[in-house]
Amino acid sequence: MIYIKNPIEIIIVYIICLILSYFVDNRIKSSYNKVNLKKYTTIAIYFIILISDNLLYAKYGMEPKTFRYMLLIAIMVELSVIDCYTQNVYDIDVLSGILLEGILLFITTKIGYQISVTDHLVGLLVGFSVPYLIAVLTKSLGLGDVGVYSLCSLTLGLNYSIYLIGLSFVLAGIFTISASAMRGRLLRGAIPFVPFISVATFLIMMSEFKLLNIYIYTVKSLI
Repeated sequence: MIYIKNPIEIIIVYIICLILSYFVDNRIKSSYNKVNLKKYTTIAIYFIILISDNLLYAKYGMEPKTFRYMLLIAIMVELSVIDCYTQNVYDIDVLSGILLEGILLFITTKIGYQISVTDHLVGLLVGFSVPYLIAVLTKSLGLGDVGVYSLCSLTLGLNYSIYLIGLSFVLAGIFTISASAMRGRLLRGAIPFVPFISVATFLIMMSEFKLLNIYIYTVKSLI
């Protein structure tokens, strides 16, 4: 559903976007000495958060879910930028995100919205345990990535937790194949994985299970 925008709501959304963008930009600059943000990166931070949050508002309106998703997008932009610059994910950011998302979930239940906190907590558990096993058994993920999956699964809920893991690996695979093809040789070495989790998370926010359903329908039609 696409919601008709109310001028006051638009102003509120833009203010939230600017506040979140400013916080993300300044936290990266002030907290991590290894991250020397270029000017275009700062512009990209504001642009991505602005576009993402407006699309979320257009889809969900002024629902509590919208604000939880907006917060998660801001956190994921921060984590993605830091991962791209340093190939590190810092526990304090992930744990702070989990705490903030948990608080918003608690507030949502207290203001009368019907939401299953258990569903989100089990999502957190699945979002931690499955990636952790992948990290331990295959070494294809870092423990920081496991924390990011946990954060996103807490926000999205149990229904999307496994889908999120699969979709992020698909996106990473597409990138690796494309980058290898353009270079003319196999892409080797570790790549920042948080951006793929971030893109997968946003795609799920916007499309829910539609992409998966399209894939299943396409496969069935080819068989």
